[in-house]
Amino acid sequence: MRISNTIKALRERCPIFNERVFGAAEFNALPKVINPESVPAAYVFTLNESPEELQRTENYFYQEITATVAVVVLVPTGDERGQAGADLVEDCKEQIFKAILSWSPTDDNKAIYEYSAYNLLRIVGGCMFVQLEFICTYAIKYDDTRQPDEIAAQVGNFATMNMDVDMIGKDNKPDGQIDVKAQFKDLW
Repeated sequence: MRISNTIKALRERCPIFNERVFGAAEFNALPKVINPESVPAAYVFTLNESPEELQRTENYFYQEITATVAVVVLVPTGDERGQAGADLVEDCKEQIFKAILSWSPTDDNKAIYEYSAYNLLRIVGGCMFVQLEFICTYAIKYDDTRQPDEIAAQVGNFATMNMDVDMIGKDNKPDGQIDVKAQFKDLW
């Protein structure tokens, strides 16, 4: 799942981060010593995707995917016990919830974020790392697969079918009169 929309939403709607919302590469490249001026910050990436059972036939494909997205919040501990840092995490969490809960990061607006978990990852060098997890379920459909291209390559694009129907009369023979005209469009 693309997370660029989520990063953009958090940058725009969470002033506490002062636009310091980044992706997985920046999280992986964090230095051992964090500059106090660079926090609070958030790092967003997809943790995993879990597919549901596939529903498929020769011309149909549907599979729901549940994506788990992590928002790792980095805040200064603020004091020896970390209480100020924990309170700051709650402030960040409140803004994150308002920014993405019940919002869809997908173009079709069918998948929405739900809150899933809170995990304290570590406290290092006066900084607290807290991972908030959100789930979002979306679907892979027939048009997202290879099937339409294969069918088009094998039989061509079947855009329109015209049909004339001559009903069979009492003598079990057509009478030569067109009784029904039909047109089918966009069959696949």
